[in-house]
Amino acid sequence: MEGDKTLREWFNRYICVSNFSARTLVMNGQVNPQKISVLYNGIPTEKFTVRDKRDMFTLRKSIREKMGLDEEIVFVFWGRIIPEKGLRELLDAYEKVYEILPNSALMIIGNTYFGNNKVSPYQKDIQARIESMKGNIISTGFVDREKLVDYFCASDIAVLPSIWNEAAGLSMVEAISFGIPLITSNVGGIPEYVGDVANIVNWSTNFSDDLAKKMVDVAKEGQQKRKSAPIDYSIERYYQDFVNIIERVM
Repeated sequence: MEGDKTLREWFNRYICVSNFSARTLVMNGQVNPQKISVLYNGIPTEKFTVRDKRDMFTLRKSIREKMGLDEEIVFVFWGRIIPEKGLRELLDAYEKVYEILPNSALMIIGNTYFGNNKVSPYQKDIQARIESMKGNIISTGFVDREKLVDYFCASDIAVLPSIWNEAAGLSMVEAISFGIPLITSNVGGIPEYVGDVANIVNWSTNFSDDLAKKMVDVAKEGQQKRKSAPIDYSIERYYQDFVNIIERVM
C-alpha cells in the first residue's frame, strides 16, 4: 500500500506510546524497528495523588450520600461507554458478584461522547441492561476530569476491563496514581503501564466469569498494600523522556 510506503520512508523516527504499539508497526512491516523509540504517556499525577485522610473521608462521605450509598463495597468504572471498554462484560461479571457480595455497588462514570449528552445505541443498550439487573448500580453520566478524584474517594476498587488492544490505558494510570486497587485486562499495552500493581484478568472466552472471581477476591482481601508503580507517570518525566529522544535523534 502506498500509505505503508509513506510511513516507512518519509520519516526518520517514530515515537510509540508502548512496546505493544511498536511491535504492531514492525510486525505489519510498516516501520523499521531501528527507527522506533518508545515514550510512555504521562498524566498530571498531582491531580490524582492520595489526599489528606481527613479530606478523603469528607469527600467519601459527601459523594456516597449523594449516590445513596452507605457502607457498600463500591466498584468503580470510568471511561467512554463504548464496546471496546468492556462495560457489557463488566455488567455480566457484576451480576455474579452481587450474588456473592450483596453489600456491593457498581458505579459507572462516563458516557459515549464525553461532555456531549448525545446517547449512542450501545449506551442505550447498557442503560436498559442496568435497569433490568438486580444489584446496586449507579450511573453518574459524564464527570469532568477535575472532579474524578472526588468519586475515586467514594470508591473502593477500580474495574477497567478493556477488551481491545489499547496502546496505552490512561484510565488505568489514573487509578494507580490515586492508589485505588485496580482490576484490568492483559490486552494491548496495558500490562506495560500497570506492571504488577494491578490485578490482571486474562482475556478469554470465560472473561466475565474470571473478572467476577477477581472482583470478589480483591473485595475480600480488603485494602491492599500499595505497590510501586512500574514507571513514573508524571508530565515532567514524559517531557524529559521526549527531550532525550529528540537529543539522541539530532
